[in-house]
Amino acid sequence: MQTLSSNRRNRSVNDGTARRTSLKEEQQLKIKESIADVLTKHSFLLKLSSALVCYGAPAHRIEDALDTMSEVLEIKASYAYSPGMMMISFVDMATRTSETHHVRQSDGFDLYRLELVYHLMRNLCYDKITVNEAYRDLETIMKRPPYHSRPVYLSSYSISTALVAAIAFRGSWYDVLASAAGGTICGVLSLLSGSRFTTFSNVYQVLASFLVGLLARGLHNYICYQVVILSSLAVLLPGFQLTLSLMEITSRSVNSGTTRLLSAVMDALFQAFGAWIGISAVNALEPGVALNTAKCFVPINPWFYFLVFPPLSMAINVQFGASWRHMPICVVVNAAAFVVVYFMSSVTTSSVLPVGVAAFVIGLICNLYGKFTNHLGFVPVMGAVLILVPGSVGVRAALTMLINNQLELGFEFALQMILVASGITVGLFASTFICHPTGKRSVLLAF
Repeated sequence: MQTLSSNRRNRSVNDGTARRTSLKEEQQLKIKESIADVLTKHSFLLKLSSALVCYGAPAHRIEDALDTMSEVLEIKASYAYSPGMMMISFVDMATRTSETHHVRQSDGFDLYRLELVYHLMRNLCYDKITVNEAYRDLETIMKRPPYHSRPVYLSSYSISTALVAAIAFRGSWYDVLASAAGGTICGVLSLLSGSRFTTFSNVYQVLASFLVGLLARGLHNYICYQVVILSSLAVLLPGFQLTLSLMEITSRSVNSGTTRLLSAVMDALFQAFGAWIGISAVNALEPGVALNTAKCFVPINPWFYFLVFPPLSMAINVQFGASWRHMPICVVVNAAAFVVVYFMSSVTTSSVLPVGVAAFVIGLICNLYGKFTNHLGFVPVMGAVLILVPGSVGVRAALTMLINNQLELGFEFALQMILVASGITVGLFASTFICHPTGKRSVLLAF
């Protein structure tokens, strides 16, 4: 009897020990799973911040979008964005500790992959996918090659610069041909700056402007040299960066906004400086030959605009990485912006009012497009803002100041550049307020 009772006691002790061991293992497993889940969420947010910056998300909305994703994932985090770097701090309330990461990522544009990231964020917000699935999908998106091949990208430079000369700067057919050559030069140099020649990007803008200035000055007897310079550099013009900087300052992102504003102004100066060196080089070879400006007043027939505008719009959006599926809405939005500016400019002497109204129309169409189709409404905005060309005003100002030593006129043009960008900013913000007055999760990347 004693042996039997002793065996029972031993079995009960062993069973209790086994249960405690099993319970302890389950607790340890849950802790490990919880830690792994938190680390996965942290990794996802880090990779997401890098993707948003790299693919051209509206800079003044990046922090808000990441805050929304943190709430969805139940992660306590704070974000601070500055051009070229994102600072992310994760807070653990249980241990009263924080972990700070600095994510270095240069700005870029890839509207196709940006929309894929946007849909991924929406699906995660509405619990259509788990965070592990979102992380895997995000890795897949970031490993995708560019949507357009290099030949298509290069041809888009030639087409866009040629047609910008005709439409935006009222150039002649000779200006169109010369601008196509200048755009091809810029496209080739752009491909080189994005390849393994990493240090080449430091001199890319000045070298491109120099070669374009050289070309325009050499052909000044047949073309309007200012039209060719500005249209050849159309994609490099800091118009969108300038507008984006004012958007950031207006939305109280003063640090990144002022940094980007200074960068945009310096880009305009560098491009004008490069073009001035090119013009001066030809002047040194042909001293005493004055610039011929008689060719600057022979624009093509405006009826041709209807024919050349769709390929212009498509070429511009190819350079921003938009897919072919985006092209119809991009053409519609760009055409609406151009029509508003074209007809309002004929009834008012103000250069800011037509641009502001055009920006409002752009924002209204894009917000409604995003609201009713669940696509990213930001995609058509970039090409349309480029059509409004606030950056060309700044480059023209600096070029005028360097060539003619007219500081007063240069500062006047520079102020005009700021006013045009301000008009675009107010128009876009006003349209966003009308379409999304409360600001919901459905507008994670609204401009």
